[in-house]
Amino acid sequence: MSRNARLLLVVLGGVLLRAMLIVLVVPHRVDVVDALCHYDCGWYERIALSGYLADADWDNLGSAPHWAFFPLYPMCMRALVWLSGMGAQKAGLVISLAAAGAMALLIGRAVARRHGRGGARAALFVLAFPMGVFFSLVYAEALYGALSAASLGALRARRPMRAALCAAAAGATRPAGILLAPIIATDRLRALWRLKTWSARAIGDALLPIAVAPLGLSAYVLAQYLATGDGFAFAHVQVLWQRSWANPLARIWNGLASLDLFALFGGPSLMWHALWAAGGIGLGLALLYRRRVADGVFLVGSVLLPAATGLDAIPRFVGTNPVFLQALGGWLVWLPGWLTALILVTCTAAQAWLLHVWIGGGGGLF
Repeated sequence: MSRNARLLLVVLGGVLLRAMLIVLVVPHRVDVVDALCHYDCGWYERIALSGYLADADWDNLGSAPHWAFFPLYPMCMRALVWLSGMGAQKAGLVISLAAAGAMALLIGRAVARRHGRGGARAALFVLAFPMGVFFSLVYAEALYGALSAASLGALRARRPMRAALCAAAAGATRPAGILLAPIIATDRLRALWRLKTWSARAIGDALLPIAVAPLGLSAYVLAQYLATGDGFAFAHVQVLWQRSWANPLARIWNGLASLDLFALFGGPSLMWHALWAAGGIGLGLALLYRRRVADGVFLVGSVLLPAATGLDAIPRFVGTNPVFLQALGGWLVWLPGWLTALILVTCTAAQAWLLHVWIGGGGGLF
């Protein structure tokens, strides 16, 4: 059996275990899908079933809050509902589990190519990491992570057009997907410069991926403009969640200085969220130091961009980021087998506990 086939079997087994974990954690006599649907889940379900112009009934603002949620994930939910006849929440859960498996497979293959081994360990780490609880929910994190990992992987494999198409899809899934566009543009311009030729074909090969990469976000901006007259409605409606633009580094520093970690289980803790932000930035800078420029820029940008509007949800954005997970999963290559097994079991137990907290409606940890 080839290494890729073994890795695929490991990932399929890991996804099956995730599904079993969900069933085990959800209390008896409670519908599994309903128990998992909190916060953004309801928004994605409404968009999938009724579109962006359905009345959201948020303080008489109508459908305006819907624009905060990017379209590709609910579009996939709607397509699966139409094809299978299953409910929208169940469709979203299926998509999340499948995308989580795809991301684990991509990261496992990337680690194996870089180190010559350790792909299965890294893939299992992606599925077991505690914040991976969002890969078992009706949230866009798994789909976004898989598309981002595919884009960065294609860029490393020197397949710029594939990287650009995946980047466009990521940009239609979460706003941070737009970070892939300048990474691809820089790569293509550098490649063109190295060729030392300015033929029409060479220029076209460089410019086409640059033009394709931002199309996902651009199409969403156009759709919002045509529907509401405000192409950036997705950003402007963030005020409904008390989010406003400010210096992200200042936000992180103030969060660290709040020293309110003791309040973590009683309510939101700024320090908890700031620690995740600092960890993500630190790991991104370490990747830059090791000349993994695309990965480092993407990870640092993926922290600073959301932190510019607030620290809430930063643990989710960092802990589900494919570059963050790949970097940590790659370190398992150098550990003895018993220690890797202990880490994976501990992470799985922590994820099960976080899933229990989520089902109970707790949101401060996320």
